[in-house]
Amino acid sequence: MKKICLSSMILLFLLLCSNGMKAQPNQTKLDQVDLIKQFIGKWKCEMDKGKMCYIDVKLYGTALDEKRKFVKKDKTVDTWKEIIGYDKNTDKYIDAQIWKSSPDIHLYALRFTSKNVCEIVLLKDISNPEQADIKWTWEFKSSDSVIEKTTKNGKEVSVLTYTKYTPEKSDLKYF
Repeated sequence: MKKICLSSMILLFLLLCSNGMKAQPNQTKLDQVDLIKQFIGKWKCEMDKGKMCYIDVKLYGTALDEKRKFVKKDKTVDTWKEIIGYDKNTDKYIDAQIWKSSPDIHLYALRFTSKNVCEIVLLKDISNPEQADIKWTWEFKSSDSVIEKTTKNGKEVSVLTYTKYTPEKSDLKYF
């Protein structure tokens, strides 16, 4: 009788305790290859002191080919090119960027954390993006509007709004 009573008490205890425990919700894995396509197109952004940024992003297989120009008073002040390719081992995109004004190559890691938010960190921070000293967050507000927030050491240092557009003939010199 003692065994049955003890077994019943243990079973009752386990049932009561397990009622409050819940399994981790199943998170749907984000399709990084599909989500990256949101970047495709021509974008522009008015920056500080009358500087404009023009971006042209094209699909290249599962990668992106990007050209960016910075223009002030109808004069190109700098440009960069980059290729952003998918790494299936990390399920992230790796970005190699070269500025015309710099001999260095800049390497970044990109990952979508939700369907409309992409986080970008330096490649050295790929394994621990939460601890990155600098981070760029791109939040797609619609198919033709995205907000870029730059955070340094946990402080937001800039916010830019890019809009997708069809260039005028006078803008084509930037692409």
